[in-house]
Amino acid sequence: MSVAQTDKIFELFKPYIKNKSDIIDLKKIDEILDNNKEILLKYSNLWYSYEVIKEILGDNIYNHYENKLKRLRQNFKIFVWCKQYEEVLKKIDEENIFIISGAPGVGKSTLANMLCVMYLYKGYEVYDFSLEKIDEVYKVIRQNSYENKKTLIFLDDFLGHVILDYFGSNDNGNSLLAIIKEIKNNPNIKLIATSRASILNEANEKSEKFREFNLNAEKRKMVIRIDDYSIQEKALILYKHLKRSKLKKDFLKEFVDNKTYVKVINHKNYSPRIIEYIVNEEYAENITGKYSDYVLENLSKPINLWGKSFENLSNDLKILFISLCSFRREVSKDLLEEAYYSRENELENKIGSFGKNLKILEGSFFKINNRNKKIYVDVINPSLRDFFIVKLNEENRLYKKIIKSALDIEQIKYIQELRNDKKECMEFILNCGILNKFEEKILFDFYKINLKKNYGGDVNIKIEENLFIYLREADNKSSKGNNYGFSDLLEIKNSHIILEKNRDKINEMILNSIESGGIQFTETSDYHIIVNLLLEYNKINWYLDILETALLTMIEFEVEWLDYNYCFHEDFEYFEINCIDYIFESFDNISEELYTEENIKEMISTSLRSLEKKHFELCMKNKNKDKDKETELDIELERARKIEKLFEKIV
Repeated sequence: MSVAQTDKIFELFKPYIKNKSDIIDLKKIDEILDNNKEILLKYSNLWYSYEVIKEILGDNIYNHYENKLKRLRQNFKIFVWCKQYEEVLKKIDEENIFIISGAPGVGKSTLANMLCVMYLYKGYEVYDFSLEKIDEVYKVIRQNSYENKKTLIFLDDFLGHVILDYFGSNDNGNSLLAIIKEIKNNPNIKLIATSRASILNEANEKSEKFREFNLNAEKRKMVIRIDDYSIQEKALILYKHLKRSKLKKDFLKEFVDNKTYVKVINHKNYSPRIIEYIVNEEYAENITGKYSDYVLENLSKPINLWGKSFENLSNDLKILFISLCSFRREVSKDLLEEAYYSRENELENKIGSFGKNLKILEGSFFKINNRNKKIYVDVINPSLRDFFIVKLNEENRLYKKIIKSALDIEQIKYIQELRNDKKECMEFILNCGILNKFEEKILFDFYKINLKKNYGGDVNIKIEENLFIYLREADNKSSKGNNYGFSDLLEIKNSHIILEKNRDKINEMILNSIESGGIQFTETSDYHIIVNLLLEYNKINWYLDILETALLTMIEFEVEWLDYNYCFHEDFEYFEINCIDYIFESFDNISEELYTEENIKEMISTSLRSLEKKHFELCMKNKNKDKDKETELDIELERARKIEKLFEKIV
């Protein structure tokens, strides 16, 4: 800007601009960035140029990193500096050895490569090695130590997937340990490595010498987690990938017009690697339908993300992973250990240590929580369960192995739900003999629940036959006044599949139970069964008082659990009517031979008593809630607007 322009701006903004030197032009911005390279380096689009790097670094340093720099040229255009990376720079400066860890596909290698270029700017010679060249690494370190050169060694996929080779019969492990020792003792040499958490944990387990270096310590490690990415950061990562992609314009337009990016950045399986996969034009070129459908399908079934990492696991680690996924949700460490060792019977060799293998998978496949003095284990990312479901339906042997070694009936129920071919799965459960080890009550419940599902004639008949083995026991319990048998009989009676030869027996057992022990229930469906049964056998008049008492009990139960917020209306009279109507929905099909709609609504109104106090509390609560919602809504809308504007730039 000219002096005249600066003066004009200064006059226009009086008294808010205090000094003309506070007006910053492009030249001033360049000076600030030159003097604050840590800011410049965070935003690669400001500085990254293939030719500029070569000029700055010089041929000597550049040649060590030439191939990597060529490959990185595209990566830097899509790199996003996230808040969680801030601590990395600090830790690397403080520690000579730093490991970037995390689950597959979270962005470990991309971050590490960015850090390498940053250290090139700081005057370090950067060497990109693999452990196959372990001897070359040692030579470089010894030579540069002798010449007192600032040196950075980069090892991507530190230890790789052949961990046994490094700490087995050959000398690789000792060479690696010698390198780590050399780096620790020299402040001018640094090591940046990436590692899947499972591999790093396995190295600690297999080598006492390796463990002595304490590379798993927080000060020498950063675990990148998807959960730590903000919504804005996820949006920017997706935007940059799409912007730099060579996807068809029609794909991009449809993706942006339908605002599919909102579903993507909020998806539970979001990860940078999946984003990289779905924007690859080579994969996408054969798409015949909508690009949005293709993207969301790959997010929901991320087998491409986890498949390779899973196959690289040892058999013991695979068994431990599958054991965890055979449960519906997180499980206690003790139960998981029991499930893990239950698989040993089907293996020729003895299974590996549970404790060691659990440590190996922690951070890459598993997360461990300590709650109320009890340890729980769960998958580190929900997409791992989706990956497990895909494998479960692809491999018949897998689901059969899980069922045969199941400890808990809930495992069997869960696997049964996940399998696409439910009839085949139920036939296997009935024939494999696993059910024989469970208690009668557990089996009774299992057969009773599955009787309601339509697997087909032969399977359902077998379920019912097994169920009726236990009906005599239920009959005995109900005759002694035990409501367990009675409620089960009502549930069976409500099933759609009951065989004719059993129907009369069930009716007889229910009537015997009513006559010996009265009527106890809380479900309207049970109420219908009993009323219709008593009408059919002309016994309704014997139990009118008991039926009315039971109906009042059910109404009181509904009142107790009434969702007042759902019925809320600022006018008290409407609020009361809403509550009555809401509860009546559960009773509107009660037999009119006993009660009219007016009778039932009067019972409900009596049970509600005075609602004025509850109405007043809700009014006050809603006023405060509206204020909070307005603030939250403003923030959400502003964020949504920014993200929407961002993606509009793509097309």
